[in-house]
Amino acid sequence: MIIAIALHNNTLNSPVHLQFGRCPFFAIYNGESDKVTYLENTEKDSLKDTGIAVASMLLSKAVSAVVAGRFGVKAADYLREKQVQMIIPHRKDTTLADILKKVNPHK
Repeated sequence: MIIAIALHNNTLNSPVHLQFGRCPFFAIYNGESDKVTYLENTEKDSLKDTGIAVASMLLSKAVSAVVAGRFGVKAADYLREKQVQMIIPHRKDTTLADILKKVNPHK
C-alpha cells in the first residue's frame, strides 16, 4: 500500500497539514519497501480545481490512501471515484512520525 500524507514541511516531525490541496509537501510511504519519500506539491497554488490536480498527481504515484486534515468536496469526490481511501487524523497535532508508527507498529 502506498500512502500520501499532507505535510507542512518535509520532515518526520512535521504535523499533518489541514488542507489536502494546499499543503506544501506530501510524504509518500511505501508499505512494501517501508520507505518514505517527499514530494513537493507543485499544484498548491493552482487557481482552479486544485484538489483534483493534486489528487491526479498522487494517483500517478500509485497512491491508494491519503491522510490530510480535510478534503474539499471536488477532491473528495474525485478520490472516492478513484477508490482512494481518505483518512483524517483525530488529533490536529498528529505528525508524520505518529502516522508511520500506526501503519508499521513494529518500528
